[in-house]
Amino acid sequence: MSVPILQRKDGTVPAEDEVRKVLRNAMSGKDRDEIAAKMSDLLGRTITASMLADFTRNGTRKRQVRFPAGWVSAFCESVDSNELALVAMGAELRGVVELRDEQVAWLAKSLLAEIQRTNRQRHPKRAKGNRPRKV
Repeated sequence: MSVPILQRKDGTVPAEDEVRKVLRNAMSGKDRDEIAAKMSDLLGRTITASMLADFTRNGTRKRQVRFPAGWVSAFCESVDSNELALVAMGAELRGVVELRDEQVAWLAKSLLAEIQRTNRQRHPKRAKGNRPRKV
């Protein structure tokens, strides 16, 4: 069952609610016991599936469990997703990462086009019937 994320009047989502949403999405369809065991190995302390459930639950004013920032890297590695790290870094740094990703994609596309152009110049297509003779 999905727990709704509360939005402010301006449409933004409080950071802790966004973290809970990312945690839920990253663990969706995965075994929380396995995630907890892998995090325990990485952090050198016991993490339980119950603890992970607490971090994803919308709490009350008296009981609100927040995910420790020091565990972000271990969680990301355990669920094979960096989404939580991106959310935790904030909008400005996330913008830098997104710009870098766009630049890397553009560079890869440019390099591939250059390789293809070079290959066409080295190996131009021959017209049909103009095959080299075997000696």
